[in-house]
Amino acid sequence: KIFISEKHRYPKFIFVGRIDPLKGLEYLIQAIAQIKEEIGYFETWIIGDGPEKDNLMKLSIQLKTDKHIKFFKAITNRKRLSRMYCLADIFVLPSIWEGFPLVILEAWAASLAVIATAVGGITAICKNRENALLIPPKDVGSLVNSILTLTKDANLKNRISTNGNKIVKEKYAWDIVAGKLGDVYMDLLN
Repeated sequence: KIFISEKHRYPKFIFVGRIDPLKGLEYLIQAIAQIKEEIGYFETWIIGDGPEKDNLMKLSIQLKTDKHIKFFKAITNRKRLSRMYCLADIFVLPSIWEGFPLVILEAWAASLAVIATAVGGITAICKNRENALLIPPKDVGSLVNSILTLTKDANLKNRISTNGNKIVKEKYAWDIVAGKLGDVYMDLLN
């Protein structure tokens, strides 16, 4: 068993998803290498499996971030995954390309502040400094600045997480989604 600390004792960043080159995790690890002296102790949880996992673990060791980065296997137990989200502070999605990012909805449901790249479907739901901090893909400097900003500015972090949580409740709750899907089926039948 891996010990998961209580929330707010120190910052915890989380990524959930497939570990492949399109997720841009090498840039997250490079960012962690730059902020490790500035923040002090913190943890970054990378949850998922995929072809890049071994390379990223080696990169983490090479950049001496392995004390700050913990790799977890993909978590299929929804309760356990929900608990991981709830114990974290900031969700980071540094993708180079992304479809519709359900993981951002999961992060918002757990009231997390979100940092994401302004690519693909992310821009359809995320508005910079409103419900997320949006950064260019492959931009380690912007990722560093965003992480430092949200760890130092509690008001911005709370506003972003509150607005994201509100979007999930108002637009993506299951009863709302089911109703919209039912409308689509009725339109198709007519």
